[in-house]
Amino acid sequence: MVIDARFRATGWRCPKCCSVGSGGLPTACPYCQGEICAADLREEIIAKAKAQSVELFFTENFSSLMKAGGIGALLKYKTSKRMKR
Repeated sequence: MVIDARFRATGWRCPKCCSVGSGGLPTACPYCQGEICAADLREEIIAKAKAQSVELFFTENFSSLMKAGGIGALLKYKTSKRMKR
């Protein structure tokens, strides 16, 4: 996972099912209907990645990454050269 130092995002976290999300604060978790709380998504994403032994790479002022949202992931497996639609 690649994260730029400027990446910031807020959202929500569900302690019951461990889901996270962005785009406003729903009244309940859309997956399990549990109680949700506001969350710093940068911290939540980093914590989940570490818990799953995902390698983290941090960049500074990487404009291409910031144009894409400030966070990205490298694929673990190759995709076929030609994808069928």
